Amino acid sequence: MAACLAGNIDGLKSGLEPPPPVAGVAYGREGVVNLPIRLEDSLNALEKDEVIREALRSEFVKLFLAVKRHETNKAAAAIANYNTPEFHNCVDGLERQEYFEFL
Repeated sequence: MAACLAGNIDGLKSGLEPPPPVAGVAYGREGVVNLPIRLEDSLNALEKDEVIREALRSEFVKLFLAVKRHETNKAAAAIANYNTPEFHNCVDGLERQEYFEFL
């Protein structure tokens, strides 16, 4: 929530105009900036984002990145199809063990 607010505040301060609305699924359309699909790509984008680093403070971002990268490394080591397209279509035993207790 804090990151969303920081991004919005930065957009207002910078005078950025929002893009035109898109009806239906926007992913993959021409002229639309796609969000990262993989967590690793999202973490790399966060690491480079100065606005978010300033808003959330560098120490928090550094710790968050370390925890999430530990999780992705653990998953990559334990899940045979982690780096394949099939990974997105199934739930692995590691994921059940690690995350289903939160549901």
